Amino acid sequence: MYLIAAVSAVSELDPKPLLSISEIFGDLVESPRFVKAVADQLRSLHEFGVKETLVRFLQAHVQIK
Repeated sequence: MYLIAAVSAVSELDPKPLLSISEIFGDLVESPRFVKAVADQLRSLHEFGVKETLVRFLQAHVQIK
């Protein structure tokens, strides 16, 4: 867990260093769509914080019937 925290702290808004840990993420770093999705959420976390990022994500992706 320490490695993930160190890599994510160094990379700030670029998820590629974190996603390049193949033992955890496999080859997901090769998927531009996935990398963009992670980068978008990282930006949101830095800009709005955890709570607002979760609210925005759920509003965009969950339909309540």
